[in-house]
Amino acid sequence: MPTGPVVLLGPQRAAPSLPAACAEVGLSDHDSLALVSAGWEEREAEDETLREALTQPLHNLELHARAERVFREDAPLFDALRARHDRMRRLRTVYRRRLDHSMAAWRDVLRLQDRGGAPGEGAEDEFTALERLDLGELPLMKEVLEDATQAVRDLDAGHLARVAALQLEFEQELRLPERPALAAQRQQVAALLGDCAGLLIAGGHVAVLLNRLRLFGLAEMMLALPVLGWSAGAMVLTERIVLFHDSPPQGQGAAEVFEPGLARAPGVVALPDAATRLLLDDPLRVATLARRMQPATCVLLDEGERITCDDHACRPARRLSSDGKVLAA
Repeated sequence: MPTGPVVLLGPQRAAPSLPAACAEVGLSDHDSLALVSAGWEEREAEDETLREALTQPLHNLELHARAERVFREDAPLFDALRARHDRMRRLRTVYRRRLDHSMAAWRDVLRLQDRGGAPGEGAEDEFTALERLDLGELPLMKEVLEDATQAVRDLDAGHLARVAALQLEFEQELRLPERPALAAQRQQVAALLGDCAGLLIAGGHVAVLLNRLRLFGLAEMMLALPVLGWSAGAMVLTERIVLFHDSPPQGQGAAEVFEPGLARAPGVVALPDAATRLLLDDPLRVATLARRMQPATCVLLDEGERITCDDHACRPARRLSSDGKVLAA
């Protein structure tokens, strides 16, 4: 079955780029568009600004409100979702603790003296060390650095696999398509989506957004449609969702893999609002994130930026490089 194009966009605040993106994928002024704004939670119906920016008729699928109606009718489903959330939270707690240690080990490798010294013994600037390793001056240490990087990648991959297994277990045990209240709402959503030429996915709370998309089976329903997502809406369309902030109110600021996404945008890690959330003038942080996420490419999605993807790849975008630079599209 052929799938529609996917567009990942940055925040749509001061100067929305969504209208131009709609035109880019062939959506006319008369095409009806469906909207998922479940990431806005209780505010999901407050879409007036978006309606004013678009010329197309807009139909809000109201996934957050629909979920609340389902939970009122199907209390066991709500209880199961809450139990899944608790298990997921425990998984993340363990993952974060292990990630702290793995990232500390990575940094210690960078601090090693070029002639085999221990951390702290004549340690040079971390990024200078990284550059020298890439120049091949220290081939043995370069191998050690790659081992440390791979250890973090393996930790990320293991966490994602456990999260995916938990999600699959939940879906199989609950038999979601067979639950009457949910099935009725899914049918209504499918009917609305069937009358639309494209789907818009707004940002907001990424976990709530992803859970509602999965609950109502949107991944399968939207396959043939052009899909445009911004901010968290862009993140859920990738193969894996990565939470990131180099200067959080608390903690070290190490990026975390969160959950598998809907995999409509292959080979990229979406980083919305990157200029605000990342220290892009810090070569070490840029190189660390780029190397850790390889072979995927870390793409930057600030206001006004967008990239278009198909089943095979995404077009070149502004991105992070493994040598600590920000590369133009």
